[in-house]
This record gives sequence, structure tokens and C-alpha cells, in this order.
Amino acid sequence: MPVLGIIACRALEDELAHVIIEDSELRHLIIIDNLDSFGLSRKLRSKNRSHLMAAWKDIPAMLRDVRRKRDEILKPLLAISRIFCSILGRSEDPSEDVVIVVTMLKIALHIDNKLLRAEVRKNIERMSQFSDSILLFYGRCGNALQDIESSGDWKCPIFFLAGDSGEKVDDCVAAALGGNKQYGQALSSNQGVGYFCTPMWASTLDHTDQEAKKYTIEHHLKPKSFGDLLVKLGYTKIARLDTGLNFINDFQVESTINWFASQYNLEVVRLRGSVEIAERCYKQAKDYVGSSFPEKGGNENKGA
Repeated sequence: MPVLGIIACRALEDELAHVIIEDSELRHLIIIDNLDSFGLSRKLRSKNRSHLMAAWKDIPAMLRDVRRKRDEILKPLLAISRIFCSILGRSEDPSEDVVIVVTMLKIALHIDNKLLRAEVRKNIERMSQFSDSILLFYGRCGNALQDIESSGDWKCPIFFLAGDSGEKVDDCVAAALGGNKQYGQALSSNQGVGYFCTPMWASTLDHTDQEAKKYTIEHHLKPKSFGDLLVKLGYTKIARLDTGLNFINDFQVESTINWFASQYNLEVVRLRGSVEIAERCYKQAKDYVGSSFPEKGGNENKGA
């Protein structure tokens, strides 16, 4: 059974929860148990999506157990299926059940590009030990992850969130808007916007403010909140980006954004987002690992 590893930023937690919940074929889902995975697990449970939580060290044994149980149950059925396919002159479906292993990383990593890159690299290294392919639920993120696929001798292919042309998205906002082109259009049409707030970003605005203050203090700068930094840079607006997902209460999102805007005298503009990139890239990565049976140790790296 091939394994697709997913390394995701919590900024895209809603999108990841959505594609997993909508995947009716997914039977085996394991989530790395850490503080940043609780939100995803809660959203999956709210929609009755079953999954297992496990520590990194327990994953290899769990995968062996899943494969053993699968062989015990399905091998006799597969043998019968092959006989019927042969009699009817039909080819067998070459795809195989995929096991998905997910690890979530903190949003706060974006405050420091070097730290973000180091954490993603570390998680690729760990995930590649047992995965046949890895999907990064990330964009370039200020170029912190621009060439990460070629920066190490990874043991499996790596996929990214990418637009229709295959170009890696700039960041999670570009992914939520439908691609880099749409991101550019949104920026040019909404001069003065310094922050695009998806529901997940809205839910962490207070934490982002605190992290910005902590970062400026640690780097011996004058303590500033995230809102202060936006104003100092000349931004006058904040955008509420509606992705169409409702894991977080609309009233909570609206209240948080309006509160933040009022604190720093920012105008709120509203934009419509999309989950198309998340859906397509997830499907492409899962289909690839399920039907191609890539061997461990491959060095092919792709935009999904």
C-alpha cells in the first residue's frame, strides 16, 4: 500500500480538512500527534472522518500493521477479482488504496523564513523515511521554500500546491485566491491591502500580533504589534477572503477582522476565494502515488 505524506501549514488547515473529508475513497488516515494537529483532528471528527493519531516513532509499525491487515482481508478477494476480470476480458484497476500520513506545522513559522525552511526540511526528511511521495501544503512563502525540492537528496518525489500551469503558488493566499495570476489581480484591484485574511488567518490574528511583538523584542527592535507594522508600511486595508469553507464560525471571523481593523484604523474589503487548487493538487498527488507505485528513493520532484 503506497503512502502519501502531507506536510501542511495550519494556515491551510481548512482546505486540507475539506479535501480529506470529501475524499470518499480514503480509508487509511494517520495524523502526527502534536499541538498543531488538534485543530485538523477536531474538524475531521466534526464531519465523522475517522483517523488515527500517532507519534512519529510509531508510524512505521502502524503502516506495517495496516498492510498486514489489508493483505489478510483483501488478498483472497483480489484473487477472485482477477479470475472474473480474466473471464470477462476486462483489465484490472491498477490503482491501490493509499495511506495518508499528515503532519501540521505552526503558522508562526512564517515570522522567520530561515526557521520555516529549516522546519519544512526537517519534516520532509522524517516523512520521506516511509512515504512514497510527499505533498507540501505550502507555497513559496516569501521564497523560503522556493527550491526546497532540490536542496536535499530526498527519498521520494515531492509535490506542491501549484496553479494550472504547474507554477508553484506564491503562498497560502495565492492558493486560496486560485493562483498567482488571481493574486496579482487582487493586489492591483485593491490598492492598500496589507493583509489577506482567510478564516484560519483571522482565527490567529491575536496570536500573530503577539508573535510579531515577541520577534521584534528578540531581535532588539522597538516592540511592535503586527497591526503597527502594517500601518508603518503604509497599508490602509485588510481583506477578508471567503474560501467558502465554514469550519470556523462566520460571526467569529467577522468579529475578529472588524476588531483588528478598528484597532489600527484599517478598511475591510471582501474577496471571494476558491478551494480549486487544494482539491486538484491533492487529487493529483494521491492519484500519482496510488497508480504509479513509485519506488522508494526516487528523486523526481513535481508541482502537483
